[in-house]
Amino acid sequence: MCIKLIQNVDDWKSQQDIWNDVFESNSNHTPFQSFEWLSSWWEYLGDGKLYIVRIDKSDGEVVGFAPFFIRKKYFGFPLRHLALIGVKRTDYLDFVVREGQEDFFFKQLFHFLSEKSKAFSFIELKDVPDTSKNMSYLIKYIGEYFPIYALESSRICVTLPLPTEWEDFLSGLGKRTRKDVGYDRRYIAKRHETRLEEFINGKDISDAYDDLVHIYNERWIDEKGATRYNEGPFAQFERTVCKKLAARGDYRLWILYADDKPVAGISGYERNNKIYADVYAHSPQWHNLSVGNIVLGHAIENSIERGIAEFDLSRGDEPYKYRWKGQEKRNFHFKIFVNHKIMAAAGFIEHLYLSATNSQKLQKLYSTYRKIRFGEV
Repeated sequence: MCIKLIQNVDDWKSQQDIWNDVFESNSNHTPFQSFEWLSSWWEYLGDGKLYIVRIDKSDGEVVGFAPFFIRKKYFGFPLRHLALIGVKRTDYLDFVVREGQEDFFFKQLFHFLSEKSKAFSFIELKDVPDTSKNMSYLIKYIGEYFPIYALESSRICVTLPLPTEWEDFLSGLGKRTRKDVGYDRRYIAKRHETRLEEFINGKDISDAYDDLVHIYNERWIDEKGATRYNEGPFAQFERTVCKKLAARGDYRLWILYADDKPVAGISGYERNNKIYADVYAHSPQWHNLSVGNIVLGHAIENSIERGIAEFDLSRGDEPYKYRWKGQEKRNFHFKIFVNHKIMAAAGFIEHLYLSATNSQKLQKLYSTYRKIRFGEV
């Protein structure tokens, strides 16, 4: 058995082929564990220091990677801790493990981390999906090597299991929603020249991506002050990961055009016969025509025609997801501490942060700041 600690970008890049081999070996991995996604996140949004753990068997077979980094602050306070690369922007965080080697991987990983605990105060694993094959191994070996830990169900995610026929999907919807699907399409088509386009790869995605950005900014910039598409590093990440996952063949984008104007769009990623929807947007000027529901319906119908088994609507429990008969699942949040003192400190810091974020006055000040720095006032 061999454990290698990767702490600089060049060493990590040299692992790309091996990473991809392990990634492709296991249906548990989502697009968010791909080398393309995580390395792009680190390039533009990463801070702190890489702390990626690679574990090999004694015969040299690479079993998996723990994509950690060390964060120096916790909600703005100095508290060094391990976190998973991709945190906050990524819907589903997890480990990259060869199929069938989970028990060996997690036993060795947490034994190693317990011996290196002077390098960090605690370990935070956010947004691990309840559907992950790794959940039982995490609970088993975290408890064995780190007796002081907390586990909570932190985020609701919603997904749509898809039948093999569109009509079967429609028949499962509520009467009002089922009626609206057809009515909304007919209503807008009578009044405007409309077309729905799906973009999969190549130049088409690059061009249509700009249309999605335009729609998203129209929808959110007044409310948020700025969006992920006009804040420098965030905008660079979004465009880069689009290009890289399109090159893999995993990127999906649906745009609804009305009178040759982009009015609604959905982007996402495909892996293991499943769509992971990522960005949703519709133009506020077209809201009364239900363009958001129209493009989502077309994306679902198109996915069914292509034999997709599930359409994951990602984090959030927005009401529209349930109108499409979305089913809930959960993301879990582990906080693993080296002692009770650190646990108390982290809890107090988190309490202060949550109190501040619940202040409407502070939220308005932050929105104004974002407008000044990234947008227009």
